[in-house]
Order: sequence, then C-alpha cells, then structure tokens
Amino acid sequence: MTHALFIVGSTATGKSDLAVEIAEAAHGTAILNSDSVAFFDKVQIGAAKPSAELLTRAKHHLVGNVTPPNKYTAGDFRRDALKIFETPGRYIVVGGSGFYTQALEKGMYEVGEPDPVLKEQIAKEAETSGFAKLYEELQSRDPETKIQPADHYRIQRAIEVLRMNPGKSMTEIRAEFEASKPEQPFTSKKIGLFRPRELLRQKVTERTRRMIKQGLIEEVESLRAEGLHAWAPLQSVGYKEVQLYLDGQIKREELEPLIVQRTMQLAKSQMTWFKRDPNTLWFDPDVAWKEAVKAGVELLTPPLETLKIPTE
Repeated sequence: MTHALFIVGSTATGKSDLAVEIAEAAHGTAILNSDSVAFFDKVQIGAAKPSAELLTRAKHHLVGNVTPPNKYTAGDFRRDALKIFETPGRYIVVGGSGFYTQALEKGMYEVGEPDPVLKEQIAKEAETSGFAKLYEELQSRDPETKIQPADHYRIQRAIEVLRMNPGKSMTEIRAEFEASKPEQPFTSKKIGLFRPRELLRQKVTERTRRMIKQGLIEEVESLRAEGLHAWAPLQSVGYKEVQLYLDGQIKREELEPLIVQRTMQLAKSQMTWFKRDPNTLWFDPDVAWKEAVKAGVELLTPPLETLKIPTE
C-alpha cells in the first residue's frame, strides 16, 4: 500500500526542509514535488527549488522534470504522480500549489483536449472581447467558481469544458465526476506550515534579497535570450517582476519591494486555499519544528492514527 503525507502551506515557511527531515527520520521515504514552478528545468533561483544538499539527502521526484518550452498541467502532474505511487511505499508530497495538490489528493475531471475549432474560437473571443466577458460566462454557469479573474488559463479551460458539455452546469459536471471517479489508490494525511504575517514578510524580504544577489536577474536574462520570455515559469511571482524590470516598466529600486508585495499576496491566497481543509494539522516552524517532524513521521508510519497538534 502507498502512504502519502502532504506538506502544504504558503511560500517561505520551510516546507522543503521539513520534508527532508521527515524523510530522513522515516527511512525509505521519498519526496514528490507538487510546486508548480519547481517542475520546470532551467529555472532555479526564482523557483526556490530544493537545494543541491536537500536533493542529496532524500530521493526526490518531479523536480526539474519539464524542459522548455513545454507546459505541465495539473492533469500531467496527477498522472505522473500516480505512476510513481504504483511502487508501494511512503511518500511526502510537498508544495504550495493548491490546485496541483488537490488534483492528486482528490482527483480531477478529465475532459481531454477540446475540438481545435472550439479552442480557436474561444481564444479569438478572449482576444477581441477580453477575458472579462469569458469570466462573466463562467460565473453565470458556475456561480461558486474558485477561479480568479486574472487566471486566464483556467478561465479559458473552464469555458472549454462548459461548451463541450452544453446544457450542463459545472455542478452537474462535478457531480458526474464524483460518481464515476475511482477510489483513491493511496492513503493520505496532511500537515501545514504557517508563519505570522509580519515574520513571513521578513523571511520573504530576506529571501528576495538573497535571490537577487545570487543572480535572479541574470537567470531571467539568460532564459529570455533563449526566447523563453513567455514560458510558464517565467510568468510566476519573482520571474514576472524581473521581466517588468528588464522591459523598462519598473525601476531597479522598485524590483525588490514589488516581488515582496506580490509574494505576500501569493502567500495569502495559498493560506486561504489550504485552510479550507479542516483535517490539516498546522505548525509554526519557528516554535514547533520538532513537533512537526514528529507528527510527519508518525503519520507516515502505519497504522496512520490521528495525531493531535502539540499544545506546548
């Protein structure tokens, strides 16, 4: 049987370090990345991938496995992860990308690729009328959508799904999926890391400063020289702001504060997503690190008994 421990939480909380410590303590445990930027090869500094040291201390899967200019969807991740899970064992799934984590943990609706004509039609509508119009259509058929107005890729994909299923609401589509999806082929437990907002801001500021010093701007310049400016990871927080600077849209002194601001916005949205799950055990890494490691090891060791959060 395959046992999976999910480590979730916002950026800059130490999830990668915790995963390695738990993997070392629970001998024979492998780590599976679920961060949507760390999947990609050729991005390192701004992706905040596990360091070379961490990668040598525990076996890692799906880190830097996607070469440019390829995409990597949540569906791709789920298929690759389940393939890895076919080898029984203990795995730690770690990352701050809630949509990818959910795709693996709870499954996702597989609709395949839409008709090319439909896909082109929706793309043209987005170009001529704007995504605001498409978002209105999405809201009318899915009033409870969690997709944000700025998430153009997921808006377009959702409209494709809806138009491929005329006469059905997203609620009906989801209900059909829930009724037909197979049983989850692994057991799962979940712990999360959080930091108080001001301390998190301090950590994010320190990390941003360190990334720039280590060569974040030069990393982006090199990738842009290969024609990869529109590649998915270069649209993520940190990389996107550097591109604004290189394009002359912001000044050099504005770069660090903008990255920090947008990273904090990302952290807020990550915590909003993950805190919806009442079964996640939360730990502050600055005051309960040992407790988090202990909890992770015990949750990975069958029988997977419910463990209360330490009160001390």
